[in-house]
Amino acid sequence: MKPEQARLAAVLEHLKIDSVTPLNRGMTSALYDIGDGRVVKVDNGPQEPGHLSSLQRLCQRLQRDALPFAVPQIYQHDAVAGIHYHIERRLPGQDLARLFPSLAAGERQKSLTSLLEALPPLHVVR
Repeated sequence: MKPEQARLAAVLEHLKIDSVTPLNRGMTSALYDIGDGRVVKVDNGPQEPGHLSSLQRLCQRLQRDALPFAVPQIYQHDAVAGIHYHIERRLPGQDLARLFPSLAAGERQKSLTSLLEALPPLHVVR
């Protein structure tokens, strides 16, 4: 069994979840749909102690502001056999990294402009 599959299997067994739908795999984690509008992110490697608690607090803080983009709502985080994971609300939309190559030039420009316009509101978050 590949390491990614073993990490996922350990987390699913811990959560008593039978099956998932793979959504994405990034540099730091793999993302799976677990139904009911929720996803589980399984980290690819070890995390600093308190990392997921800090991430949850940051997301809670960002949710209080009227930001022009969706912010994850983390429902649960834990580690099993040294494998860190968290369950969060599934955000709407598509993965821009996957979608971007198929966009026409004007759509690419619009998506980048939208992304850049979302940054200034973060500067006021304290």
